[in-house]
Amino acid sequence: MAELISFGEITLDVIAVTSSLMPAESVSILDKVHYSFGGRGANVALFASNQGADSLLLSSAGKDFVSSGYQQQLIDQGVCCDYIFVDKAGETTPKAFVFRDKSKSHTFFYPGVTELMRTEVEEYVRRKADGLEAKILYCTSGLQGLNLFLLENINANLRAYAPGPEINHYSDEELGKLLNAANCLFLNKFEADELRIKLGKSSTDLNKDYNLQFHVVTLGSNGSLIFDGSEEYFLRRCKPARVVDGTGAGDSYAGSFLAEYLRSGSLVEAGRVASVVSSFVVEEFGCQGNIPTKDQVDERLQIYLRGSGK
Repeated sequence: MAELISFGEITLDVIAVTSSLMPAESVSILDKVHYSFGGRGANVALFASNQGADSLLLSSAGKDFVSSGYQQQLIDQGVCCDYIFVDKAGETTPKAFVFRDKSKSHTFFYPGVTELMRTEVEEYVRRKADGLEAKILYCTSGLQGLNLFLLENINANLRAYAPGPEINHYSDEELGKLLNAANCLFLNKFEADELRIKLGKSSTDLNKDYNLQFHVVTLGSNGSLIFDGSEEYFLRRCKPARVVDGTGAGDSYAGSFLAEYLRSGSLVEAGRVASVVSSFVVEEFGCQGNIPTKDQVDERLQIYLRGSGK
């Protein structure tokens, strides 16, 4: 039995930076282009494993997942990749294209095999899920029907749901069913605001009405909030050495948080470790561009706890 099962996308990311994103019909000159490994499901599995949890990734990808070296990186980081549907005929791993300047960011997503072979992927996930058990199940796929199926059918003590930035594409009814099937929730500020507007519920009401053990809201450079029943905990950010790119920082937070929560049983300790790990991630391009070692995390955690990591 895996300690953590993460269900969500594997992506090959292209992150492009320009001094100014031009209006439509014009051309933006790019200053930097960075290629990286990503995808919410893969990121969470990797960072949970990085922090000591036995992690399994349930996902789909194309043959470029293997040829790019991405599969090997996950294996090297201790992630079980035996439950990934691979389209061996096409370079169909989903792609995320992120274009940003100093004030704004635009993201475009190509679903690849997830859409091109949707029926096969859905059948594969349902078949492979049969008999799976975990201490923690984390569902963050864009395939909402499969998120719901797994949350309802996989035996797990903690059933986490993370809707991701596509939340504005989901109906109130869809979200309500998923929240009823989960018992904890991970959001960033944009997603939390969207959810509260859609459902008309406060943070306290979310926990109470959907029987959530807790939910977490990451606030970027402003830290994070943990809502535990009617209690609210604020965790300040851990100061990075520099800020280069925030892509996937929330995923690294979630994976690290769950691994530490599994180890210690403390939401606050989990939030502290997650804040420290995510501070490394923003120092380079891409979520997996600066994966810290245990010693690096321990050293920065001590600084953070002393209060000098503000």
